[in-house]
Amino acid sequence: MKTFHLHIVTPTSDFYSGEIESLTVDTPSGREGFLPGALPRVLIMKEGVIEIRTAVLEQKMVSGDGFVCVENSGVTILADHCRFEGDEIHPDSFEAQSEASGRAYDIAKAKIAATFIKLSGKKDD
Repeated sequence: MKTFHLHIVTPTSDFYSGEIESLTVDTPSGREGFLPGALPRVLIMKEGVIEIRTAVLEQKMVSGDGFVCVENSGVTILADHCRFEGDEIHPDSFEAQSEASGRAYDIAKAKIAATFIKLSGKKDD
């Protein structure tokens, strides 16, 4: 099966990067799924579960609010926090993440903003 690149960043980490076959996230209008070749767009992601499928496994991650940027080169998710389902939650982890500002997070914010500007400038024929 075809794959696409997924990159998930939070304020404190480059959380996930790899080739996947499918992706599902929670949005304000419901669950949204992505496969290779999805149309470029930027979506709001709400707190919930990110599901990914690779050739060898299926994983679930619990995430906070954020943005999903779909491009021809892959998908970037910018989330205020993220952890693998079943991982222990540390009481200060979300507060620490919201105070930190990692380089990967800043780069992802800029990339999403640039994509949004580029997509909003296109006119329908």
